[in-house]
Amino acid sequence: MYNSFGKAMKKKIKMIQENHLEYTKQTICEVVGELENHQLSFAMDSNGRFSVSFEYDEIVLQSQTEVRSKIVLSHTQHGICTIDSPYGRMQFKSKLCHGIQTEDLWEVHYQLLDEDNSVVLDQTIVFEFGDLQ
Repeated sequence: MYNSFGKAMKKKIKMIQENHLEYTKQTICEVVGELENHQLSFAMDSNGRFSVSFEYDEIVLQSQTEVRSKIVLSHTQHGICTIDSPYGRMQFKSKLCHGIQTEDLWEVHYQLLDEDNSVVLDQTIVFEFGDLQ
């Protein structure tokens, strides 16, 4: 999404996380970020950034803080989640349950699976967009 000058649009973003294994729902942050075509990017705090992109065949979630993660969610097969922390690297299989992309909201429901295909994380992340005033 661009403004009339062809630049990425700044939007208010509310990021909500719903954990389906623990039955919890919380607002992670309310920030200003940039929305450009199928990519959303914003600073979560003074030390990190988050981005999500909806591509033709996959959705990619990336967090760049002290702990870095990249979750690739394929529409047709299992993807991969890589987490790099000061303690080392972990990898999981990822499964896209559904992804919704509208003008006012992006929603991604996904699962992370261990080597035995047991679900270790089942969550939905919602990005609600609002105009700057």
